[in-house]
Amino acid sequence: MGARRDPDQSGLAVFAAELRAQREQAGLGREELAGRLNYSASLISMIESGHRSPSRDFAGRCDEAFGTPGTFARLEQRLRDVPFSSGFRPFQPYEAQAVALRLFEHSLIPGLLQTEAYARAVLETHPNTSQDVIEERVAARMTRQQILDRTGSPAYLEASSPRTRDLYLAHGYVLRPGAPFHLPGSGPPMWPMWRDPSARCPGVASDPRERPADAPAAGERM
Repeated sequence: MGARRDPDQSGLAVFAAELRAQREQAGLGREELAGRLNYSASLISMIESGHRSPSRDFAGRCDEAFGTPGTFARLEQRLRDVPFSSGFRPFQPYEAQAVALRLFEHSLIPGLLQTEAYARAVLETHPNTSQDVIEERVAARMTRQQILDRTGSPAYLEASSPRTRDLYLAHGYVLRPGAPFHLPGSGPPMWPMWRDPSARCPGVASDPRERPADAPAAGERM
């Protein structure tokens, strides 16, 4: 059985292929096109390789530069119909297939580890976003947590300050008994914290007294 095609990746591939085809038909290098669009050549390269989602403004400028009748605007609209923000779209297929993820975040709980209430509060800060779109993105963010459920692995992180510790406690995480610990060399305190994804609600991991052998290092999150 062939791999299931991700609709967003398919949309990114179509936009990238059309951009590359139009640029080459016009006999333009990336630097020349960058001058016409007032965007950088590196951004054009990232979009053509599928590593960056185009913005609405970028799509509109492509239609102007190539004289296409709204082709790029329609392709970009198709991407916006996918329930993930543009910055996350290229990363989503990798997350879905990954065996392990290590992330560092100093301000927010990563989306994969967020509770529904926390995710909604974050997404409601996005400008020019309707409530229907917010609810779609909340549902999509909760669905992402199935990759933790399928292995029965608890979400594990280490808070590096009382402020972040209290933030995680308020959103469904529990402290490991005996926390905090200190990093070697008189390092700062770290608070190991857990959330049981199999319960789909705040809870205690199956054995919170033990740090798993493959748990991420301080400051990293699975």
